[in-house]
Amino acid sequence: MTTKFYTNLKNKNNNDLDGTITLITYKEMAGIYAGEVIPKGSEIVVSGLQVRAIWDVIKDGNCTLNLVVDMDSTYNDADQFQLFYTEDFTNFGIQSVNC
Repeated sequence: MTTKFYTNLKNKNNNDLDGTITLITYKEMAGIYAGEVIPKGSEIVVSGLQVRAIWDVIKDGNCTLNLVVDMDSTYNDADQFQLFYTEDFTNFGIQSVNC
């Protein structure tokens, strides 16, 4: 079973994900601040302004982005995870565009 994460936990129980994109992780990612972990093969549903940021990163073609992800955790509300879309390394892909 694939683990799912959300940039906005309000989407967790929402069947209408219009305007979001779903990423798939190619590598395990550790959070920058709280050290939360998103395992390899997980899905991240991205919404709001961060969708535009993802498209800008892909369009530019050689960037990194700190993605803020809401954590369903007792200890942390959110953490930042570094996405790489560079010539040498990419740690995520677009699984679906939800419209």
